Amino acid sequence: MLIYIHFFFFKESELAKAKETTLLSELKIAASQARDLAEYKTNFLITMSHEIRTPLHAIIGGLDLLSFENPKSDQAKNLDNVKFSAEILSSIINDILNLNDIEDHQIKLDKVDFQPATVVADICQNLAAAASNKGLVLTLHASPELSTFWVQGDPVRLGQIVMNLISNAIKYTDQGSVVVTVSAKQITGHHVQLFFRVSDTGIGIPPEVFSYIFEPFKLVNSGMKKQYHGTGLGLSLAQRLVNLHGGKLDFTSQEGVGTSFFFDLSYSLSQKPVSAQRQALGSKSGPLDIHVLVAEDNNMNAIILKSFLQKWHVNFDVVDNGLAAVEAMAANRYQVVLMDINMPVMDGIQASQQIRAFEDDQKANVHIIALTATSKESLESSGVLSLFDDWISKPFHPQILYAKLADIAKISS
Repeated sequence: MLIYIHFFFFKESELAKAKETTLLSELKIAASQARDLAEYKTNFLITMSHEIRTPLHAIIGGLDLLSFENPKSDQAKNLDNVKFSAEILSSIINDILNLNDIEDHQIKLDKVDFQPATVVADICQNLAAAASNKGLVLTLHASPELSTFWVQGDPVRLGQIVMNLISNAIKYTDQGSVVVTVSAKQITGHHVQLFFRVSDTGIGIPPEVFSYIFEPFKLVNSGMKKQYHGTGLGLSLAQRLVNLHGGKLDFTSQEGVGTSFFFDLSYSLSQKPVSAQRQALGSKSGPLDIHVLVAEDNNMNAIILKSFLQKWHVNFDVVDNGLAAVEAMAANRYQVVLMDINMPVMDGIQASQQIRAFEDDQKANVHIIALTATSKESLESSGVLSLFDDWISKPFHPQILYAKLADIAKISS
């Protein structure tokens, strides 16, 4: 009996070990497949974003050029409408990529000096036309003390949060108003806690969807609400960005009355005084005394860049691949290189690495700006962001490029 019991025990033990080994093997395979799937998804999104952003950059850039040519009033209105639609498309692409980056833990908050009230005011100004077109009043209430201090944080991510909340409020409000509030809730010696709220007089949110209002791709599709289209990403992205700041996005809502979204964010007060001067932008921008090398393989994008650089009286050369950029740098002296990333023959990363390896220190330390449809997070995660002195995403606003070139021209003069 004892021999049988031992035999049975060891047999069952061996079977259990065999099952455990099989399960572990299956788990490893499943985990590997999940990693591969996540990598395929990320690579697909990066590729598709680049393929969409590249022609979109040409569209928005072309519209900017036409806007600077003093069009007639009816033409200007049509241009604004088309540009607004293009920027919505760009915003949707950014939302999808940002949501993916947050899920992959690739987003890290920057720490730069900025004024939160100015960020919110600029967004309200940019969205004023969209509100006005619907007959809505968009109002900003900012505490007076906000204009007296600067904070350290990520103005881009704050802008994304506020932009999504205000855009949503405008979308779901047919009459009445959208009110944006920014106030200092608590100020200590080195920190400030800010309160943000976006309220509207729109359709409101049904109580039955409160539990999943922040889930991506979830839309309210009952009754009259079918007329309000969207990706369902805005609130999800806003919530995750607020969480990334250590805050919590909350809301109150009543159907037929309106909705309020609100959150608190804490910032360190800036210890350095920051100049509030703004560079003259757009068609009024003055000549720039600077020598620029443009590395861009897309013909339409190159034409757009040429047009703006010519307007600013910039001395520039254009090449269509990374190898040609390295050869141009070896033969000439430039103060700035506008470097695309995805190019034939040699990509922008390899070209920048070769330029940084030049024996001539002045050429090796040339100011390289990545002007690309590739996301900043992708460059950072691949460890090559340090090759570049700056980064501008396509499609870009010409005034942003002008301001960066103007700053470099001042330093170089």
